[in-house]
Amino acid sequence: MSLKVCLLVIYNHKFTKNVPKIEKLYGHRFEHIYHLMPFYQGNANNIIPVFESSACFQGYIAQAQSRLPASDYYVFIGDDVLLHPDLNAQNLIETLGLNPDSGYIKFLIPLEKVSFGWYHKLDVIRKYIANSAWVTYRDEIPSLAMAIAILQAKQIEITGRLSVGNLLAHSFFPMIRREYREYYYEPWRFLEALLFLLKNRSNLKMPYPLLNGYSDFIVVPASVFEKFSHYCGVFGAMDLFVEVAIPTALALSCPKVVTEADTAWHGYEMWNVPEKAAFTDKAQSYNYEISRLFESYFTPDLLYVHPVKLSQWKV
Repeated sequence: MSLKVCLLVIYNHKFTKNVPKIEKLYGHRFEHIYHLMPFYQGNANNIIPVFESSACFQGYIAQAQSRLPASDYYVFIGDDVLLHPDLNAQNLIETLGLNPDSGYIKFLIPLEKVSFGWYHKLDVIRKYIANSAWVTYRDEIPSLAMAIAILQAKQIEITGRLSVGNLLAHSFFPMIRREYREYYYEPWRFLEALLFLLKNRSNLKMPYPLLNGYSDFIVVPASVFEKFSHYCGVFGAMDLFVEVAIPTALALSCPKVVTEADTAWHGYEMWNVPEKAAFTDKAQSYNYEISRLFESYFTPDLLYVHPVKLSQWKV
């Protein structure tokens, strides 16, 4: 049976020059392509203007949901995420092992277990607490007890506890190495988190069972898309960072969530300087021709590469 799969491209900025390249890359693979682009003012029918910070692009989804066609699955991908050339609307869902009640995300980790070295953690906790006075969210998302039960049913262990151990997990020490300074943060963040723990030592609990996960490639089934979009909108109004908002919304709305570990595929993200430099060397050797990248770089199990700045490439 033929599936209707809608490909939704997420843009951090209003960059219309990428649209023709993405249409050329995916137009023969996905019949239904929509671009969610901040502040777009043109006339293209498949470019949906959104009004939200890209740090909270879950808000894009909530704003666009009513304008999207009915589909069996909705595939969200960053405009700088390059999907394996053999994947298309008809084989992607089966490749990832999805069914009408399951979605996909690379991984899900309880935020309580993430190091405070990831500075979004403290920011999200503070905003969640502060928003209790500004956003009437309590009746819009599952209750604390229900959310814990939903996640535990997915074998996601939730304790709700914060501790000094969160200062040590994953180590702050890599931030002093030059090649990682772009992605690990200044030592004062360690002190900021320590002060937060000391100030709240009488109640070191997560305000809600939030999750962390890579959010530049996800799949949402139609069966939960409305609920998922609603949760995304609520978390957008609360100004929660996207790599907490989307994983949490997906896990709370989807009966089953497939992760990379459940498949034979893997995505490749380049975050540190050595990884980016190595990829740049490859790109230069291919003369920035996408066809050569597809032919020589993508192994049979490489789901996607991120980031690939299409403005630099010949498509």
